Formats: sequence, C-alpha cells, structure tokens
Amino acid sequence: MKKYLTIGISLLLIVMIYNVLSIYTGIYIKLNKNSEINKRVYVENKKIYLNDSKEPIQIKGVSLSSSYPGYNFSDYKVEKNKYLEWLNEIQEMGANTIKTNNRLNPDFYEALNEYNTEHEEKPLYLIQGVEIEEYETNNSKSIYGYKEEIIKECLLAVDVIHGNRYVLTSGISGRGLYNKDVSKWTLGYSIGNIGKEETIAYTDNTDKRNFGKEYNGKYFYTINASSETENIIAEIMDKMMQYETSKYNEQRLISITIDMLRDPFKYKENVNVQLGEMAYINMNNIKEKEKLKSEKIISYDMVGGINHFVELLDEEEIEENKEILSTLNTNAVYGGYVEFINKYYESPVIISNYGFSTSRVIDKEYEKTINEKEQGEKIVDYYYEFVKSGCCGAIISSWQDNWALTNWNVKYSTAEEKEIYWFNKNAIDQCYGILTFEAKDRENICYVDGDINEWNEENIISKQNDVELYCKYDFENMYIMLKNIDTDKTIYIPVDTTQKSGASKYMDTNFARNTDFLIKIDGKENSEVLVQEYYDSTRAMYEENITGIRQYSNIPDKNTEIFNSIRTILRKKVDPTVDISRMTAMQRQKYRLYKVDNAGKLVFGNGNPNNSEYNSLTDYCFGKNCVEIQIPWQLLNFSAPNEMLIHGDYYKNYGVENEKIDELYMGVGYSGDTIEFGSVELERWNKKVEVRERLKKSYDIIKKAWSD
Repeated sequence: MKKYLTIGISLLLIVMIYNVLSIYTGIYIKLNKNSEINKRVYVENKKIYLNDSKEPIQIKGVSLSSSYPGYNFSDYKVEKNKYLEWLNEIQEMGANTIKTNNRLNPDFYEALNEYNTEHEEKPLYLIQGVEIEEYETNNSKSIYGYKEEIIKECLLAVDVIHGNRYVLTSGISGRGLYNKDVSKWTLGYSIGNIGKEETIAYTDNTDKRNFGKEYNGKYFYTINASSETENIIAEIMDKMMQYETSKYNEQRLISITIDMLRDPFKYKENVNVQLGEMAYINMNNIKEKEKLKSEKIISYDMVGGINHFVELLDEEEIEENKEILSTLNTNAVYGGYVEFINKYYESPVIISNYGFSTSRVIDKEYEKTINEKEQGEKIVDYYYEFVKSGCCGAIISSWQDNWALTNWNVKYSTAEEKEIYWFNKNAIDQCYGILTFEAKDRENICYVDGDINEWNEENIISKQNDVELYCKYDFENMYIMLKNIDTDKTIYIPVDTTQKSGASKYMDTNFARNTDFLIKIDGKENSEVLVQEYYDSTRAMYEENITGIRQYSNIPDKNTEIFNSIRTILRKKVDPTVDISRMTAMQRQKYRLYKVDNAGKLVFGNGNPNNSEYNSLTDYCFGKNCVEIQIPWQLLNFSAPNEMLIHGDYYKNYGVENEKIDELYMGVGYSGDTIEFGSVELERWNKKVEVRERLKKSYDIIKKAWSD
C-alpha cells in the first residue's frame, strides 16, 4: 500500500512540475498525437467561417489597446472592469470583433472571457496581434536580426489565448499570469509590421543568406519566385501553426499586416521616389500545404491609403494585371485599390486597420479636417466599400483616443515623454478614437457654446472699457470668455508668454506689453491665432523647407511687429507626372518644398456635445454680447502644459528648448486701441490627470449602420 501511495505522490508531483514548466516556460509534451485537429475557423471560397456555422462571418471590428490618459500604454493601467465596460459599448455599437495590436495585460483576457461567457449567443471574437519593440526592428539592418524574437512572441501569443502562460518580463506587451482560455473566441493571429521598408529591402537585396532557396515547412511553403522576406514570413507562420497544432490540437487564421509601401506591385520610378517605395511582399508566393486545416489571410493597413493608385502603376505592372484593372471601379475608395487586392490575392482579404482622425489640423495637402459626425459617416461609407470590394470585413482604428502618440509634423514642438498628461488636438494620431477623454468636470470648466454660466468672478483677468476678459484652462485648451463685447467689430486678444521677445504693436493697435500671440476674432469666417515672427516655431524649424529662406541666416528682429499665420507642414500628393530624376538641382529643391496649412485658423460653431448643432471642431462661439474661445496649448507654443513648459529662444538655442513659466499675460481690445493686460496664474498639474470618457458622435452613426 505504501508503495502505491509513493508512486501516486510521485506521479502527482511530476504532473504538477510539468504544469508549472508548461505555464512558465511553454515546454510541453504532446500526449494526443493521433487526435483530430480542431479548426476553429476556416476559409471556403475566400470567405471566413466559424467551425459551427454555415454562414460566413463578416468582420465588423475595432482595435483596442491599453492606452489611457496619464499612462504609457505599456503601463497597462486599464483594469478588468474598464475592459468589461468597453467591451459592452463595443458590442452595442454593432461590432463582433476586437483586434489587439499586441499582447494586452491579463485583465483584458479575463474581461473577454467573462463577457463572452455571459453573452454566449453573441460573443465578441478576438484577432490577437503580435508585435515586438521598435528598437528591435530599428537597430537591425536585416529581419534576420530579430526573426527569432518575432517567433518567440508568436508562440507566447498562442499560449496566452489558451490561458496557459506566465510572462514575467515584457517590453511593449503585457505581463503576468494568463490563465483564462479565450481560444474558442479567437479568430486568428495578426503579426504586425515585419519591418521598415529599408529593412525589408536590405534583407531581400543584401542579406541573401538563403538566396535561391524556398522555405518548405510543415504547413507553409514558398515558390521559386519568393523573396528572402517572404521565406521568413512563411517560416514564422509555419512555426506558429506547428506550435499551436502540436500543443493544443487547434488551428486558426494567421496573417501578417502589410500596406501600400510593402505591397507586391511595381510603381513608376518617379512615384517610388515620392512614396519611398522599396519593399515588396507578395503573399501569393506563400502557399498552404494540405495538412493545414485553417488558412492564411491577407491583412492590409489602409490608414493613409492613396486615392489614385492606378495612375501610379508601372506599365509592366499594368500589362500583367490588365484583366483585373479593366474591371475596377476607380471611383471607389482608394481609387479601386481595395477591389484590386481582393481580385489579385488568392486568400481572403481583411482591412486590419483603417480610420479617420478628428484632430483640428491635417498633414496631407489633399485632405481636410473632419468633425466627429463626419468621422462616423466616413467610417461607415468606407466599411461598406470594403465589403462591396470583396473584403471579409474591416477593423476600425481605434476604440479610444491615444494621448501617447505624436504626429510627425508636430513632433518637434512637444516634449514627447510628457504628452500622456495632456491632450493635443493638433496631433492627428491622438484623435482616431471613437471614444475620447474630457476633463472630469468639463461642464464646470467650459463648453464653447455662448452660454457663460460656467464663468464667475474668480476667472476675470482684466476689464477695459467695460469689456471683461475671463480665462481658465484644463489639459486640452486655454478657455477665454469676453463679456460686453461688440462682436461686429474686429476683436484682438494679445497674449504674452515669453519675456525674451514680442511686439509692442500690430498695425494700428498698441499693446501695453510686448506680445507673442494675437488672437483675432473677426466675424464667423476670418478669425485666427497669429504669432509674432520671431516666436514662430514653424519658421524657426522649417522655413528653408517651405520657402527656401534660411531661417538662421535671416533672423527676425526680436521686437518685430510682423505677425504670421500659424502654419503646419503637409505631405505632398503623389504626382505621377512629376519625374524628379529629370529635374535640375534647383528644380528638385523647389519641388520638395513643403506645402503648408493654416493651423491657427479658428472655426466658428457650437462646441457643446449636448447641443443639436454640436461641431467637435469648434474653436469659438458668439453668445449675447459675449464670445467664448478655446485655444489648444500647442498653438501658444506650450511643449508640456502639465509642467507649464514653453519654447525658449529658437535663434539662441538653434531649435526648441523648453523653459518654465508661472504666468502669462492677456488683454482685449478693438483695432486702434491701446490694450492693457491682466495676469493669468499658471498652476501645474504635472502627472495628475482626472478624466471622464465620452463617446464621440461617430459612435451612434456606426451603431446605427452596423446594427441595421
């Protein structure tokens, strides 16, 4: 008896040790070698089917991250209850799928498991993303330098969705004990960007360590036309599929995300120069073996897609694909590009990333700003165009606004590590969400709607000729209210922030202090924020790239009375008729000059979300003998308002250096006046950010379309 007890205890210990090793290290022993593979999801006739359904699933998805104001997304401060709240709102919007770009914290998988268990008849499906840290891809010339790291993350993702892994340390992805099995709701895996265009080009053209060889795996293989990168992709997908099949007897969809700069199509040489096109990935060169019960799908990131792609194609590419091109509707979204890729690829296509920003600026010369209502309308219109073009669905990017992101054309202007503590509506990438964040007591701070009930005597800054000037602020804007003002006249509000420069007058209007900015309210169409030329950040950083004038060889006077419109630089529209290679050096230099847009132009409207005439782009509104205005911090050269950091002297520092201020000065008057100033004391909120959530007006538009 004692002998059997000893054997039993030993076996129990072995099982316990095995389970611990499996959860902590991923080590496993396959005990069910002959059992049938469960294909959770499969493909038939380029349609995606769930294993227990006779009807194909049309993916209506939204990407979800752990981004939250006051935290870096890698802090993973979003907890289970918040995820549950979001999952409920997402499902009510009509979505049936969540996509993560990487492994989230365990709270997300616990929330998804709980939510779907309680909503078994109508669950939310998951597309699990896989990404590695940027420093891995940025610090390697070749994909071979981080290939094993991608494979490692892929295998971790498999264990995570099966609730069978403990992750002790992690970079950008979540960590902790993943013990909730969400595999039955997981449609597949989406492996993120395989590398920068330069990295792919280097791998294919220089690091040819497997040149001329095809990859021949258990589930995927490549054909002789495949590139080095395509062989690597096939290997990554094959090893991920082998791991899940061997360990869990399951298979599901798998994809790698590509975009127009990594697609397989050849564009005109002059277009390549403009696009920076140098990488080519053709997923048709990666084939499935019969052993594969599920399938690969084609994932496309369409954020920033080009609307006239047929004009850009090389003549040889046009000839090769003339049958497909002859059938395209080039008036469809992206000029028929989505229809083209659906007909070109053998596998089903999903648009894994698309969306539209509600920021108040643009960064491309062929775009215009859109409000929340227009955002919803575009999302819905494009979604139906994608489906009509043959896609199996699309993923909106993203669920929530992300304060941690910085757009390329404002990056120089802000202290990047502090951006999570304030909302910059001039940063396009921060405003893609369907859900936004406001100050916790926003109604008591200010909605720009002409109703002055939020204002009291504590907010008064100055009084001149019966005109009262009020000011307050939150983490998004500085709010100004003018009382007893004649809105039929041109109104000037001078603002003095830095004491190192400034103008004492503007045209026939004089200022009691040297002024850096001038807010001009001139009716409903001609209002804007102007900046004194010496303190014009765009001039200091980009003037040579805009006009050809060398800014540091032509320094303005510190007290110049010239005020400029506040400009933002734009990307050019790709022009297939322009051949840069045939230009002289002077012509090329002139062609490459940036176009600009007026970022300081102010929009008239109603900025109260509870008003039927609400326009989310509103900057100012008239009331009875009053005007309310909101000015984003960045327009006043604040690089980190949470610490009240502004730009210093550009021409002394040769760029943006930050300095702290404790107050700014502001006044109000009409053209021809001498304007006195009052002081605005500035209190730092540092890292204390208290927010509340608000669903944008786009939410209801998407909900109506997707629910119907």
